[in-house]
Formats: sequence, structure tokens, C-alpha cells
Amino acid sequence: MKINNKNNPVIVERSNALSGSIDTPSDKSISHRALILGSLCIGETKIHNLLLSEDIISTICALEQFGASINVSEEHNITSIYGIGIGGLLQPNKKIYLGNSGTSVRLLIGLMSSCDVCVEFEGDASLSKRPMGRVLDPLRE
Repeated sequence: MKINNKNNPVIVERSNALSGSIDTPSDKSISHRALILGSLCIGETKIHNLLLSEDIISTICALEQFGASINVSEEHNITSIYGIGIGGLLQPNKKIYLGNSGTSVRLLIGLMSSCDVCVEFEGDASLSKRPMGRVLDPLRE
């Protein structure tokens, strides 16, 4: 079945609160997004089975520089994030180093474009050569 979104619009209404749990496999893409969303919540978010790769550690370090508190318990495979809410992200006092994580830089550029802070991201030689136009060009318009 082919669905044409122009003829079948989806309407999303604001929710007052979001709560619950979702079981997912350990996944890099989901781990990045779960960390970022947890940082934007007020209070504690617990993530079970977070994939702890170098890229994910880069995202954790960046979010901590923006003011989130993140505690990784490898023994219990639980990550606790104490978020600071949408609009609560702080001005970092230094460049945000993201190693070789293209996902981190692309997601965080989008996130920070809505904040009233000035952020300079940097990475290793490989990350510095990757194209960022598809993220930056729409933000420049």
C-alpha cells in the first residue's frame, strides 16, 4: 500500500507530559538520541543497555559541557541523566570536541541552533573533512 502524505496529513498535538519505557536493542543511533532527549528533560531519565562506544562517549561529554549530569554504571548497564530542560542548556566554556562522531556533531548542531549560546565544535582530522552542508545550509536560511 502506498501512502501519500499530502493526502493523509498527520496532526501532532502538544502533550503536557511524557512518561513510560521502551525496550530497544543496544544501538548507536538510538543511544545518541536517548542521551540528547534525556538531557532536554527536567529530572532523571534512566537508559538501560546504552551502547558505550567512542561516539556515544563524545555525546556524553558534550552534553555534560552543556550542563546535563550523566552517570554511567557499566556494572548495572544503566545510564542516569539529570536533564536541565529545553532552553536550559548552558554556554560551554570551551570548544566541544567530538572525536570522529559525525552523528554527534550533526545532532548537536541542530539542537544548539535553537539555543541562545555560541558553540564551537571540533573533531579529529577525519570528522573535519566530512561534509556538513546538509545540516548547516538550512540553518543559514
